[in-house]
Amino acid sequence: MKYFDLHCDVLSRCLNENLDFKSSSLSVNEGCLSDFSEYCQCFAVWTPPDVIDKIGYFCRSVSIFENEILTLKSNEFLPILTIEGADFLSEKPSLIEMLSEKNVFSLSMTWNYENSFAGGALSDAPLKQSGIDLIREMNERHIVLDVSHLNRRSFFSAVEYADNIIASHSFIDSLCQNKRNLTLEQMKLIKDKGGLIGLCFYPDFLGSAEVFERILSAIDFCGENDLIDIVAFGSDFDGADIPVSLCDIPAMFRYLSDRGISADILESIFFRNAYNYRKSLTKEFL
Repeated sequence: MKYFDLHCDVLSRCLNENLDFKSSSLSVNEGCLSDFSEYCQCFAVWTPPDVIDKIGYFCRSVSIFENEILTLKSNEFLPILTIEGADFLSEKPSLIEMLSEKNVFSLSMTWNYENSFAGGALSDAPLKQSGIDLIREMNERHIVLDVSHLNRRSFFSAVEYADNIIASHSFIDSLCQNKRNLTLEQMKLIKDKGGLIGLCFYPDFLGSAEVFERILSAIDFCGENDLIDIVAFGSDFDGADIPVSLCDIPAMFRYLSDRGISADILESIFFRNAYNYRKSLTKEFL
């Protein structure tokens, strides 16, 4: 089977726990690659707010990606670099050039809290002028805005300026109320902008540890609201306490198939929606 995942935190675990990509303690690791006929995985660089040397931390994370993961790129495995939280850019804005050179796919301005760009999900802060300037710079450099960690106030402002948006790892507020989940209004706006929504597997956002069941509910909800064509997965593997791992993805595919989700819809959600989205942008920017 084919699988495209818009978010994992392998780089953070490798850096903080001194692990390499072969480690079986990682939910996403080198040993899992053979489970899929084609596998595209986004690897997020996340810089914790309490890190003093944010630029150094960012550079070490990118080094792990380039030296341990990108070297495994093949026709079957595509590793993609993304950014979760842009605090390091406030210290050195010129680093945006490096992101473009390293083919960064997407960038979220904040993590959960307010920073110099916008308000994270656990704050009430608005989008700031520096955030508007950053989005414009991203547009010029063809970097997608990831809105997953923005609060709703900043979200609605940011999407007015962004050319391309995704929510890399979120869930649905109508199914589980949470500040990190998307309202139906937000989901429809993402669709109107030609964007993409990655459903995460984190029980606190799903409202249950029964991940397969909650993903089934999400697919039903998206079908009822004409959103299936923008739905993908953004697992949050290795960044949140999740009762499933990458090796469970084929089992989830079978579970959903057994419960009546068509093969075409499953292929769209597990792979094709995200693959075609990225491919269309890449083709546009070449």
